[in-house]
Amino acid sequence: TPLEEQLCGLFAEVLGRESVGPEQHLFDLGGDSLLAARLAAMIRSQLGLDLRLGAVFAAPTPAALAARLAGDDDLAALEPLLTLRADGDRPPLFCLPPAGGLGWCYAGLARAIHDRPLLAIQAPPLSGGRFAATLADQAARYADLIEARAPAGPVHLLGWSVGGVLAHATARELQLRGRETGVVALLDAYPGEQWRGQAPPTPAETLVALLHMGGLDATALGGEDATPELALQALAREGSALASLGAETFAAVAESVLQSSRQMREHHSEVASGDVLFFAATAPRREDWLDAGAWYALIGGAVTRHELAVTHPELPRRGPIDTVGRLVAEAMRNYERVESSGAASRSSTRTRSALVSTASDPT
Repeated sequence: TPLEEQLCGLFAEVLGRESVGPEQHLFDLGGDSLLAARLAAMIRSQLGLDLRLGAVFAAPTPAALAARLAGDDDLAALEPLLTLRADGDRPPLFCLPPAGGLGWCYAGLARAIHDRPLLAIQAPPLSGGRFAATLADQAARYADLIEARAPAGPVHLLGWSVGGVLAHATARELQLRGRETGVVALLDAYPGEQWRGQAPPTPAETLVALLHMGGLDATALGGEDATPELALQALAREGSALASLGAETFAAVAESVLQSSRQMREHHSEVASGDVLFFAATAPRREDWLDAGAWYALIGGAVTRHELAVTHPELPRRGPIDTVGRLVAEAMRNYERVESSGAASRSSTRTRSALVSTASDPT
């Protein structure tokens, strides 16, 4: 259609390609959350269409996006369950929100995960809701979302930073409900107890954390008199996807950081059964008290450790996230192959094994 043809041209332009077919997937072609934001902005400015960023995540091919636009069936980028990939006949992978609450950081996983839906849960303040009292209570709410979307079959979970602690807590909650959990992947996440003695972030430190999420450093704020408005301006200058947030939503993201930090410091971790993939960001960091070994007493199965020579904020970026996606996709296929063959017992009855450590090339 004419609209599909226009969208194919815009997809190609934002990706730096000569052409893109109507059924080609933005993330398969190298797209990420930043390029998705640029594409949405180009569609709004060049085609005059009222397009939200979430529609690009939900319909990441020119044909699917054209159909969504023609039907006026838009999807907010801030809804509680964000679809990053809709197609695939295998059990979904659910990504739990990091401190800022947005699931956009997981978009790069779609380049490696082709055979199943990829879904990102997002924090309640982004859609007008409120956090539960504790991290465990919040995990129970997320388990409700997961069961509504996937009422049967194994549940695969992944989370970066605070999202990893939520993935572990959500896995335990689902197991208490009798659900089978498959792959649980923790991306540079550490038990909340290790943060208990640390002071919670100040509003200024929260803004610095948001800049890190957007790929900037603290100098972009221009000193101690930083405000949310200045932070948004700095993100816009660098073309960050976070710059597409309005002032009200940006404030909700900042609130999510503060609430998540509080919940982490108050959280009491419990044992979850099954195996875990742990991805460690091994570049030097100031939080030298963090120790992944603390997970061993909280995980009933084996821990497979993959090391990536990047910083904590760099883990969701292109390169590292591609490595994570490839290894998680392989682990999910292997899990389902073993479970369907009946060659091994289910994860809840597996015995603990020693740490398996590998160094992974983030590029």
